[in-house]
Amino acid sequence: MVFWRKKKNAAEQEQEERDDKLLHRANDPELEPSTDYEAEMDPDLKHDLQETEAEVIDELEASPVPKHTLASDNQEREDLKDHSNEGGWLSRLTSGLSKSSNKITQGLSDILTKKKLDQDMVEELEELLITADLGPKTAAKIIEEFSKDRFGKDISEEEVRLALAESISRILEPVAKPLNIEKPENGPFVVLVCGVNGAGKTTTIGKMAHDFVLHQKKSVMLAAGDTFRAAAVEQLKVWAERVHCPILTKDIGADAAAVAYEAYEKARADGRDILMIDTAGRLQNKQNLMAELEKIIRVLKKQDENLPHAVL
Repeated sequence: MVFWRKKKNAAEQEQEERDDKLLHRANDPELEPSTDYEAEMDPDLKHDLQETEAEVIDELEASPVPKHTLASDNQEREDLKDHSNEGGWLSRLTSGLSKSSNKITQGLSDILTKKKLDQDMVEELEELLITADLGPKTAAKIIEEFSKDRFGKDISEEEVRLALAESISRILEPVAKPLNIEKPENGPFVVLVCGVNGAGKTTTIGKMAHDFVLHQKKSVMLAAGDTFRAAAVEQLKVWAERVHCPILTKDIGADAAAVAYEAYEKARADGRDILMIDTAGRLQNKQNLMAELEKIIRVLKKQDENLPHAVL
């Protein structure tokens, strides 16, 4: 592309030269260079001047709480209503999980339109795993292991499924730990359930309570320690009704540590084998919310230094 500028006529140019001579005499010093620029700051000084996250949180007038809206609470209430005309509980559960499983199932079917595993297919498989929430680091590791001995060879969809499942199992195996429930003599076995928002804490408590009561013949009590959301308390109540175990709840906004304390006293008085305490979702970088978990544990330890016996 060519750029050009219209030339000035000779008279204009001569006039500019005369004006320039009047403004800038021959013996005048040269003009100083412009200082209109952004000075570089020493990296250490810049780091010292930046506010840390802890300092920002300390300046807040109120503690941050897990995000939720009235609409989300209403949606959860709707989900907990009786949907008997829509099929059994298992069919509704299967339907709810189908969105997640279909992402990988349909994705694999779409990708495996060709037989040989080439670079394009490897990249598509990796992208599929990332969109299924495995994360880029884990997805890259799985795909690297998967394609090491199969690159350039004919593969089937079933072979891909089995290989991916085996890779994921190997990654999870080192961090899997058995949960050995042994009721102490002086009270119930206490399980504190923690995690980020939407990780499935309340649902996991319901499933575990179901197994403890129906299969292991244990007496269980639940405690609704997520006192931020009304829907969370109602959801745990539904699980308690399903597995026929008592539940201790308090008003929304109540102290979660008080819920845990009273639940332990009640469970011990009733001779329960297991007490499962639900907590509100939180990220590890939310200092005030993490401090609330520490408070729950401190309060439990006033009852027994060994509490809680397990933290999930």
